[in-house]
Amino acid sequence: PINNIKTFTRTSTIHEINSPHLCELTNGIIVDANKTPFKKQYYPGKTDVAHINHYQTRSFKNWMKRAENGVVHFIAGDCPPEQAWRTTQESVLKQFVTTVALDRNEHIDEYMFKYSFDIQKGIFLLNRNRGILAEVDTESVKEIKLDIENILIRISNLILPEALRLTDIDVIDKHSLVLYLFNYERFTCKPEFEQLALKLIEDLFEEINAEIHDIAALGAAVECMVQSCFININTDEILEDIDTLLQYKIFSRSQNDMNNLYKGAAGVGKYFLCRLRNPFISSRNAIWDNIILIINNIIDLLNTEYENAVEFYRVIEFISSSYSFLEGSAKIRAKAYCDNALRNLIVNGKSGWNINELSPLKAAVILFNATKKMNDTTYADYANLLIKKYQSDYEQQEHMSAIDNALLWLNYYRLHQTYSTEYYKKKALQWLQKTIDVVNNCLLNNEPLDVNDITMYAHIAVLLQYAVDDRVACNINLFY
Repeated sequence: PINNIKTFTRTSTIHEINSPHLCELTNGIIVDANKTPFKKQYYPGKTDVAHINHYQTRSFKNWMKRAENGVVHFIAGDCPPEQAWRTTQESVLKQFVTTVALDRNEHIDEYMFKYSFDIQKGIFLLNRNRGILAEVDTESVKEIKLDIENILIRISNLILPEALRLTDIDVIDKHSLVLYLFNYERFTCKPEFEQLALKLIEDLFEEINAEIHDIAALGAAVECMVQSCFININTDEILEDIDTLLQYKIFSRSQNDMNNLYKGAAGVGKYFLCRLRNPFISSRNAIWDNIILIINNIIDLLNTEYENAVEFYRVIEFISSSYSFLEGSAKIRAKAYCDNALRNLIVNGKSGWNINELSPLKAAVILFNATKKMNDTTYADYANLLIKKYQSDYEQQEHMSAIDNALLWLNYYRLHQTYSTEYYKKKALQWLQKTIDVVNNCLLNNEPLDVNDITMYAHIAVLLQYAVDDRVACNINLFY
């Protein structure tokens, strides 16, 4: 160890800051991690409790960005000679070769990786309870929270006995059910929900077939669970074979795979995007090298005429999700594709499929998702127009389904998030209350549950949790 130090200092005790590393105090003393009065000199055991690794650079790639990023302390035209190396690509490379690579003994340090899951989970759990109900503190809101807790308990009592018996359910719906169970475990701190979710994940691996879209959906589901800090596994090891298989399918395009690939192209794309969002995967650079090619290849496979609303939904979700990862012509191409598809959705109302498959409520969810992923409020404006157009129809309906009520509450909440108006907050709370009333009436019915009932309740449960905490892992399948 060397004498470099970093300090945590109570701001109320600071007299003067001569150095950001060590402040002068008005009172009190500075101690080290062993609670011993601080001295610069090293002694055995000084860094056993806490130590900081100080590196010259995070990586060679990061070092080479210095010229592009600029220098904080001065502008390029007024730079001291000893710092001039920071201003050009060539001199930055020379500095690396003659200093860092020469005598700094840089190496890849994976010491902190063992703490990565706990750190990520801690970050994920910060600032919870920040949904719409956290914005309002009234007696009526307290009653809504209590109602939601009671509904979640009743839904769990319905789903738990049936979940393991489900056989006629696809990968995406089972993923939604697993998400519900993990979210509810986090909501209640009851481990039996996590154990059931893990059992369903095991079933997913055992039941998987050779269909490309099912393989991709399973891989994306596992990656999503890891990134939401529900399970602690190395996805490089678990998903390595899926990485290789799907890249091969995309690039080879053998005749036998073409029909399957057309059907599953958007799902394959979603899988690779999920992989890229994991900051800890060691194969990240390899995937980055291929991602633009993969997305371009997938967009080539996508048709502008969709067989049904489900296909349209999955294609738009994939392309809008890929937007932030793209650059140059690929980004322009993806934006044009989404603009054209979503404009047609608004103008035409449908594109050859049964309009009942894609209600205005579901279309609005797609538009809000695109707004967030592509950072373009135009799509939110479209959604706003759709909801306003059909608002009176929904308000006059006496027997709206529970899921439609839940989607209305969600859409008004998204409008509130986008435009920050009291009107939309009020409407969101209004439809949240209606959702609670309808779900309560549904739960009074003691008829046996089928697969659709279970997946519906799982989706509604997550949407209700979203009102309490808008950071719940939410994977809304509009077409269960």
